[in-house]
Amino acid sequence: MSEFEFIRFCKTGSDERLENLPEVLGIRNVSIKEIEKHKVNYILDFLGWWDEEYHFTQEEALKDEKYEKVGFFGYVLHEYISEDIKSILTLLLTGHRHQANALLRRVIEYTLYSVCLDLLSRFGTAKYNLLEIYWFPREWKKLLRGQRLSEREIDRKLDRLYQLNKKENETRQEFRKRFFREGDEADFLVLMYKLICKSCAERMSHLIVEPIEIEDVSSDEDLVEPNFKYPKAPKCEYCQKNVADALVFNVLEMSTLFKILKNLLEDRVVNAISNLEKTYSKLSNYFIHFATEIEPEAEHAEFEINNENVNLWGFDGVTYVLRNLSFILCDYFILLKNKFEIDDTVQHCSARRGGFSSFEI
Repeated sequence: MSEFEFIRFCKTGSDERLENLPEVLGIRNVSIKEIEKHKVNYILDFLGWWDEEYHFTQEEALKDEKYEKVGFFGYVLHEYISEDIKSILTLLLTGHRHQANALLRRVIEYTLYSVCLDLLSRFGTAKYNLLEIYWFPREWKKLLRGQRLSEREIDRKLDRLYQLNKKENETRQEFRKRFFREGDEADFLVLMYKLICKSCAERMSHLIVEPIEIEDVSSDEDLVEPNFKYPKAPKCEYCQKNVADALVFNVLEMSTLFKILKNLLEDRVVNAISNLEKTYSKLSNYFIHFATEIEPEAEHAEFEINNENVNLWGFDGVTYVLRNLSFILCDYFILLKNKFEIDDTVQHCSARRGGFSSFEI
């Protein structure tokens, strides 16, 4: 069963899908325990809801022929996230909970990264899309694996921008918050790319480099002007000597991504972002690396996350993560629909208002 077929399967009736799930997952000899059934349905409901909301918006938006694509999240949902959730269910139902948490960490990363890129690139619909490279899956995966900007590098960049753009009595911390809140696509392009000169580019041929080119644009609508000031003759960030004439593609670390999302989304979902930030850290520290602290035979993996005791072992951890991701995705869908002036006929906010209690749990 392909990932598309699995998402459609998630939208079938609760009893029917519980009966057929073991066969769909290729584990026919495994029976779903009574205590697990409501949690399995809860997980399937979330995946089906994400897909339904995204496709509703996409179909409405693409009625306007000037749009070719709506969001990077849709691609990642179908190609990666749905397959990961399917695999997580298989692992949990066969008792491989430790391995399931390794995938759960990736679900957080892929979901939030694609949402953030969509917000920064205005859902990829700008006529002159500065973040176009992140729409290509092969290059996107290569960037995630290799060229990353550390928190230290981001701090240095923001400190330099602070000197050029600070307001009277504005602290560095206040400026950083303002940059994340007010920066547009061009500003984040500068933040996410490193400047390089021809000499360093030739010396470090393994880097993905794009020459800086000033192109004529047909109208002011096509031109994306940054909201902040930058050096007029910026130096190469590698040798710190020559004038830069090219860009090196990079991706942001997750720690930076969490900071950006806290400023881009509504205050009421900041708590969910913070929950996921701490959960991502716990999954990274306890379940991913070789020297793990959680034994495979453990029944619980209790952690304190924002004054709440959370069991990140088994179905409890998955439902906790998906619920928090859905608070964020709910805001994402609202912004997406506002972008394309689509009426909210699905009423997805009612699902969030009750903490997604209407789902099967």
